[in-house]
Amino acid sequence: MLFLADQDDVWLPGKVATIKRELAERELVLDQPFILFHDVRVVDEALHPIRDTYYTGNPFLVPRDLNRCRLLMANPAIGHTMLISSPLARKLVHWPDAEAYLMHDWQAILIASRLGRVEHVPLALSLYRQHDSNVLGAYRTRGFASVSRLQKFVDRMIGQAVCFSRTTRQWQDRGDHIHTTWLETLCRQGYRQAAIALSVAALAYGPTWQRKAIGALLLTRAIMGPIRNKTVRGNA
Repeated sequence: MLFLADQDDVWLPGKVATIKRELAERELVLDQPFILFHDVRVVDEALHPIRDTYYTGNPFLVPRDLNRCRLLMANPAIGHTMLISSPLARKLVHWPDAEAYLMHDWQAILIASRLGRVEHVPLALSLYRQHDSNVLGAYRTRGFASVSRLQKFVDRMIGQAVCFSRTTRQWQDRGDHIHTTWLETLCRQGYRQAAIALSVAALAYGPTWQRKAIGALLLTRAIMGPIRNKTVRGNA
């Protein structure tokens, strides 16, 4: 099994022992693909506390945001909180077009949600450090300067959804047992179709008005097309 670790986040004492206990209590089978992840305390650059949990409901709450359709639009699990089983790690290594994905942890949880299990431990076992320049992270208001970055994020999210949806179809054709949703069926048809489908899903599953508002950005991308001529390489 693999623990992921980020260089600026802090594991709290007892994390590994707690995870080992949770593995046993949840009867997770080590030869099956799964991800086990935990909660964090959110802190600033100097490790001063911001809040005691990441899952306040704005923007994320689990298990609500582990819905398979929601996972195509947002990842509620933080990379350094993940324990990844060896079978899932092997799938991740051989999964094509890694450059199409916004984050490695997002790619991992997408695969786990379709091939195996995703389990959450509701205990803060590490400190999640927030910087002003974080690409993703705990929700904060950044003002109008963030609009351009959000547009680029949405653009890449669409490309990621197209790529992932087409890859799951390929693996299904090869005989892998993969759980898919109606959203993948639409996303694999192409960029504009995916933007429209994700927009509908954002309105249907978005838990906050900010998340529902992303549906409007998705519609602009459906009309205008990708920001760049080639959003990502590979299947997208």
